[in-house]
Amino acid sequence: MQQPVIMPPGINLLYRSMIDQIKKTADSNLTDRISVFKRCIDICEKTIEELKDNPEAKSLKTEEEEINFFKEIKPLFYCQLIYFHRLYHIEINKPPGGKEILHAYLDRETRKLKRFFERNKEFYRYYRSRSTDLDSVYFVRNKRQLSLLLNTNYFESDNSFSTSQDLNLAKLLANEELKTYLDNEIASLEGEKKSGESEPGFKLNTALSVAQLGCLLRLLYEEKALAHPNQTELLQFFAVHFVTPRQENISAASLRTKYYNIDRSTSESVKDLLFQLLNRLKQL
Repeated sequence: MQQPVIMPPGINLLYRSMIDQIKKTADSNLTDRISVFKRCIDICEKTIEELKDNPEAKSLKTEEEEINFFKEIKPLFYCQLIYFHRLYHIEINKPPGGKEILHAYLDRETRKLKRFFERNKEFYRYYRSRSTDLDSVYFVRNKRQLSLLLNTNYFESDNSFSTSQDLNLAKLLANEELKTYLDNEIASLEGEKKSGESEPGFKLNTALSVAQLGCLLRLLYEEKALAHPNQTELLQFFAVHFVTPRQENISAASLRTKYYNIDRSTSESVKDLLFQLLNRLKQL
């Protein structure tokens, strides 16, 4: 199983601050979605500029450190920027008219995502299977192939801060979230709630924190004890149906962050829990 992603302390603080600001903006009293999305874009852009100047991001001494940064860390920042850019443009370009016109518009946006995933299916499989054999080509600077540069855009043009595929990975992560957003918008138009977000008859209490729940779900998923083709939907299901001691309503975005960004203290606490379960199993 893949080792938990551990960010350097300064970068971890920067990322958590960005996510907290985004959540506060989403929960704020801004009157329309466009204002929310624009504010989130500003937060992401400012954070990324700080990331570029961060000493920990500049001091990548080994190829292993470089791969970890461009494969595991940087895409988490950029996927938020890309996601809110797409939401902003989807919202601002919504056509006037009734339900059928809006439904057709959202369907077209969904088909664009399907085409993107189809074009990038080989890389998508590479990443989701946690393959590493091409990491030195995909996630190391100065190994950029012309055929891999055709999909670049204005989000990143600095060769000293980009590799051939880190931006494409950020797009994949952003588009996974966007697909769920569009599905829910369409379901709302049809007067239905997406099954993963429907109000459950009851919520299951757990003594785990959100971070511990995310870590445990990551373990179960990667060891194939949980099986679902879409990890975003899986995390939304657990966010809707579980309650932690401090979170009566778990944010799917927060659970997703903890799922992909497991810190050392969380890893150790879950390890202790697994040892307790193992000891309990011996008594059964």
